Amino acid sequence: MTTRPGKYPCFHGWPATAELFQDPPEDFRPATYWFWSREVEPATFREKLEEMKAAGMHAFLIQPRLGYPMEKYLSQEYFDQYRTALEIARELDMRVSIYDEYNWITGHAGGKTVAQNDQFRESHTFWVEVPLAGGQPQDDIKLTGMTNLLTTGHKEALTWLYDGAKPEWADWEVMSAFTYRRDGERITPGSVTKVTEKIRIAAGEKDYCQMAVDGSLDESATHVLVFVNGRCITSRLIDYLSLEAVQAFIEVNYEPYYQELKEYWDLVWSMFCDEPYSGLYRWDQMTGKLGTSLMYNPGLYEDFAKQWGYRIEDHLYALIWNGAEGTPKWCSDFYQTYAERAQRVFFEPLKAWSHARGVQFVGHELMTQLNGHWAFTTDRGFDVVANFGADHFGIGALKDVSTTDSGTFNRNISAKLASSVAHVYKKNGSMLEQYTPGFETDMKMPAARGDWNLTAQRLNAQMDFYAIQGLTQFLWHGYFQSNDVVGEDTALYSQRFDFPPGINYEPWFRYFSWMSKRNARLAYFLSHGTHVAPVAVLYPMRTYWSKGREADFSQEGGFYSEYLSRLHVDFDFIDERNLLEAKVADGRLWIADEGYRAVVLPAVTTLAGHTVMAKLEEFVQGGGAVIFSGALPQETQSRGTDPELLQRAEALATAERVVFFPEPLFPQAYRVEQLAEALDRLAIRSLTITENGKEDIGSYYCLREDEDYYYLAVMNEDERCKGLRIKLLGVQGQPERWDISTGEVSPHLVYTCEEDGLVLSYTFEPLETVCFRVKKGHHSAIHFTGVPGRLLSSEAGEKEVTLRFAVCHGQSLTLSVQGLQGGETVDVWEKGELLTSIQAAQPSQLVTIPARVLPQGLTLKKEWELVLPDGAKHNVTTDEGWEAQGLPTYCGPATYTQSFDLPEELAGEQLKIIAAEVYHTMEVTLNDTACGVRPWPPYAVFLGEAARAGENELSILVTNTAGNEMYHDTQYDTGIKAKSGIVGPVTLKPYRVFEVRITK
Repeated sequence: MTTRPGKYPCFHGWPATAELFQDPPEDFRPATYWFWSREVEPATFREKLEEMKAAGMHAFLIQPRLGYPMEKYLSQEYFDQYRTALEIARELDMRVSIYDEYNWITGHAGGKTVAQNDQFRESHTFWVEVPLAGGQPQDDIKLTGMTNLLTTGHKEALTWLYDGAKPEWADWEVMSAFTYRRDGERITPGSVTKVTEKIRIAAGEKDYCQMAVDGSLDESATHVLVFVNGRCITSRLIDYLSLEAVQAFIEVNYEPYYQELKEYWDLVWSMFCDEPYSGLYRWDQMTGKLGTSLMYNPGLYEDFAKQWGYRIEDHLYALIWNGAEGTPKWCSDFYQTYAERAQRVFFEPLKAWSHARGVQFVGHELMTQLNGHWAFTTDRGFDVVANFGADHFGIGALKDVSTTDSGTFNRNISAKLASSVAHVYKKNGSMLEQYTPGFETDMKMPAARGDWNLTAQRLNAQMDFYAIQGLTQFLWHGYFQSNDVVGEDTALYSQRFDFPPGINYEPWFRYFSWMSKRNARLAYFLSHGTHVAPVAVLYPMRTYWSKGREADFSQEGGFYSEYLSRLHVDFDFIDERNLLEAKVADGRLWIADEGYRAVVLPAVTTLAGHTVMAKLEEFVQGGGAVIFSGALPQETQSRGTDPELLQRAEALATAERVVFFPEPLFPQAYRVEQLAEALDRLAIRSLTITENGKEDIGSYYCLREDEDYYYLAVMNEDERCKGLRIKLLGVQGQPERWDISTGEVSPHLVYTCEEDGLVLSYTFEPLETVCFRVKKGHHSAIHFTGVPGRLLSSEAGEKEVTLRFAVCHGQSLTLSVQGLQGGETVDVWEKGELLTSIQAAQPSQLVTIPARVLPQGLTLKKEWELVLPDGAKHNVTTDEGWEAQGLPTYCGPATYTQSFDLPEELAGEQLKIIAAEVYHTMEVTLNDTACGVRPWPPYAVFLGEAARAGENELSILVTNTAGNEMYHDTQYDTGIKAKSGIVGPVTLKPYRVFEVRITK
């Protein structure tokens, strides 16, 4: 039995063994939220927890959702239920993290925090700009329509976030006011006049604030900009910049968990913080580069004056409009203070409490800006710079396990950000919470509608992608206690429409235990060694601070995130603090255990100071490479507009190891080739992955290295077979294949030793992820340069080497065997018959396999009998799915059955059953013999010895998704039913299986 290298979860220090790969440690298996979305029945807990663990989820977080009565949160009844769950979890040897809030948005404790003191309620800074003519406002200076962005997509949140389900405001005050000339998006330098003393509150009401001007304003100015602060007197969200409010939250929320659950505290490994954020409001008069309101606390401005020696109130206009020379400095100074106060006042006390109680502190800040794309942020929705300054590295440094979240199944950088923070701060590992908003499927519906038509294929591909990006544990949102509805199917209050799918109610959940083990194997495999990433991409935080989210840095960063990934040049994100602490040696930038050969600055215009440029210069002088893309740095936090910095950047851009793209690359697709050429010219690659001689942009990889081995995982994201050639540059060694689907470890005998590296050849199935381990050093071993088909298995013993592969045609084939010593016998067998036998006389031997005519395949009848679990039988065809054949709302397993006669000539062949399309999983049984499962394409299963001449009984069990049932006759029913079952022909096709035996 393997000794644990550390307490759960431990993501490093495990030995790399075939036994642990077959049955990976629970640390790497997915965890899940357990949604309590109504009053729960403890009698059901054992069944739920046993199902959860059997599905491969050994750790959970109880999350009381909106359907659970808020007044019962933290009550004695709540903790009685909690203890019942933990008692069962202890019996089942499961792990627990405490989800630290009611519903979500850590801090409010279901209204209990602000109940301690009304002053703990959130306060915000708003602004209104009005045109001027002749020194007089041309419109009312009035603030109206203040709307919490969350409630625009979730109106149900009003009852949870606000007393009386309505935001109401008070304590209005003018903070600053300015006049200026503005042309387009920029203020004219030198035109700003502070006029705060001339502006007063004329009417401060619950739903608006009216300002008035005393006297006249600058007649040359085109606009007046007024900043006002207000406190939301009905909000349950807290002032995150108030230490007293945070301490109250700890007292009323954190401490009760410990006091009530301490007899089970040995099961608890962490406190989990989820999306702390205040309202992030928008309003009718909103304008400028900042996309949501700012949190307000007078202590923030006291901190600022003490830290920087001037008042930011005199320069607040720079947060809204660019143009003034001091804008980069003022914005950066402000957001640095903003971020640091939030970290000191909010995150650090939560971490300190957790550590004092012997548990870790994890969780994530608001990260919706990462959804659905590769970029750092977006010009829509929450502007997260207003949420703790978007300082993900500063906050990440405080977490014990780096944690992010993702609300999309499109490719994105959430997992890469999590793993990057873990790498640069040497964290234990990284986690990602995956939720499923409905806006990916229907923008008209509330996000909490979710997607009950999520497929196993899409989820599995995303889990693979995250692991390739470095994620060590996947956290699912969530496992449902029920799937009922309330009211008129109200989102959030109805369990069914609280960000589904509840994975345990999906028909394909029967396969999740295999999916979770597969994902754990991949994460376990990639936990060994040190991450090998040639590139560090600078997170352009100060450019975000100074320019706003619509600046080029976001999309340019997205371009590099995507195409460094697709061009197979792995990377980490770093920030300026990491860069300044880095060491330069051997042509690399060393941060923790990571050694980067190049640093990319994606449209970075603003740096902390000249020390950052000095570090880049030192790096280039030491043999490193730098890519400036879309802009050169020309501003500093210390000076604002900084011509000297620009001169240094221009000088550095002329160096041999520096690439400068004056224009952003993201607007034009052809610029991918420019990037590829630059990467090749800098010679920083660790590998290439090619198809037909071209870099394959439909695959991703992760490479790690220790003293003895390389660990490589490659993911094919395309829904087609691909023969890929993977060259590990500068590497020689003996490869193995670690199969995450089966847990088997075998020698990988299909490779070529070239002068500049080791080439692994492999034919990838659609959506397949494969792991290779390469033992370092020059090894004289028998191998094949290529296999003209699908590799099935390989073995290498002292006396014999065996390779099995399959092809679906009868043409002649040629194999090249390398590494022979002379005297070996090379035999090729098919169907128990010896086809070819050669006595090797030289190190390289060509083996020819003769052609053979294969019989025609058999297309089965399109008429089937469909059997449901209750025994009901339906006659269906494969012209269309069962949803169009009398079962529009049926969701679950259904078995297609058919008898067929197999001709003698086919009965003697190896056969594969192939379904053209399946919605969505296929499990094949022939003549009572289980043949295989395909939860996603390709829908092809080898039949082995199950087929026989004459009559055969075939059963194909299919599961669809749950949407047709869950959405039916609800307000979210679009009237379009999701395809279900087999659509298109089902055929039996013969193929040839060869076994090549080399006897020494």
